[in-house]
Amino acid sequence: MISQNTHGGTTNPFRAQARLETDDWLRATIHQVDWLLTDGDDLSDDDRQLLRWEKEAAEAELARRWARGISYPACDFGFERETIERIKTAWPIEAVIGLDVPLRPVGRGYRGKCPFHDGKSDNSLSVKPGVDGAFYCFGCRFGGDVLAWIMAFHRCEFSEALRRLAHMAGLPIPMRRRPQPPSKGPVREVDAYVWQPKRKPSRRGLRVREVGRV
Repeated sequence: MISQNTHGGTTNPFRAQARLETDDWLRATIHQVDWLLTDGDDLSDDDRQLLRWEKEAAEAELARRWARGISYPACDFGFERETIERIKTAWPIEAVIGLDVPLRPVGRGYRGKCPFHDGKSDNSLSVKPGVDGAFYCFGCRFGGDVLAWIMAFHRCEFSEALRRLAHMAGLPIPMRRRPQPPSKGPVREVDAYVWQPKRKPSRRGLRVREVGRV
């Protein structure tokens, strides 16, 4: 159940975390939560409330930054931002996922069997179509964008996923514009959005995958 504070009201557990996220991540959170709340017929009431809080925190943080004239850009891991966006939007996500698992149209999107867990349902994987689409499994609660799918399904890191997608779309293979400094530990990947709603409000609803530098 959703916890309450000492004054009897509920608290948004994502406000502090939202201040650490990039602008792109916050905007993607708002967009993807809207989709999950519409398509998520398998979500519990608590999960829905957590998602609403996640969106509320993202909107409030973006408004705070706009009012103060500040911006937190995403890490590009040595690739041109324009190159990343051009490759990510070259193919609709349902075409990419459809090469790996069978999909069938359901409502405004697609459904299929999730390859990331051993569930019995053939309908748990939901795909929001389009070049800005996303996927989410209502069984194992794993989801993200097209690069997150490639990273998870093919077990590769961000740079390899970007190159795979460029090759599939017939685009030039991207090269880094500068050498990467040695990594001192895990680096948060912010160009591939991966999220997983949690039942406990003390933890983040949308989890970012931690990956090493590539």
